[in-house]
Amino acid sequence: MAYTQTLRRRAPRDFLGHPRGLAFLFSTEMWERFSYYGMRALAITGSERSPELPDVPSMAEAGFPEVNTKLWSGIFAPASTPPAIVNKLQAAFSRAIRDPDVSAKLRGMAVNPGGGTSDEFRKMIDADIESYVQVVKAANLKFEQ
Repeated sequence: MAYTQTLRRRAPRDFLGHPRGLAFLFSTEMWERFSYYGMRALAITGSERSPELPDVPSMAEAGFPEVNTKLWSGIFAPASTPPAIVNKLQAAFSRAIRDPDVSAKLRGMAVNPGGGTSDEFRKMIDADIESYVQVVKAANLKFEQ
């Protein structure tokens, strides 16, 4: 937690002091700090605009439709969890995400509340894995153990 608070406080100054030219920010709070120093957002790394930054285009709108990276979070259970329990958990989390107070709190943290079935989540994870496998192959990246 202390590291995150230090990063939030120092990041804009550190960025201005070095010719990095590019920053990926993960919250509207971080964006507010950067915009205070006169920086501007070029695009959102997703296929659609963020409700929190409606004047900032998506990467697709900016001419880079292949850049469609989103951060996501999910709830996982052991593979042996009975389907009835999975369904009950899924329903409870879906209700929570639809709650206006929870949804507003998540949006305030630059999180776009989603939800869906575990099958949809699995398909999204599989698609992300395949996408990054292609990036690694195209860049001819090698990993050491």
